[in-house]
Amino acid sequence: MPAYRLYFIDGHSGHFVRSLDFGADDDRQAIAKADELMGTMAMELWCGSRKVHHWDLVPAGPVSVDH
Repeated sequence: MPAYRLYFIDGHSGHFVRSLDFGADDDRQAIAKADELMGTMAMELWCGSRKVHHWDLVPAGPVSVDH
């Protein structure tokens, strides 16, 4: 089973702020697992030295202003 590492990326600095290691049968399964962890941070999924997928920063929702 290949080993994958999911990096969470700070939207302001672009630096990796934490990572999570897990195993998956293939890239498709690894991407599906990473999708479940998607929050508002950008992410990159790697398998060794190969970048498998990149998720962009999820913008915050609209701010409502009461008048």
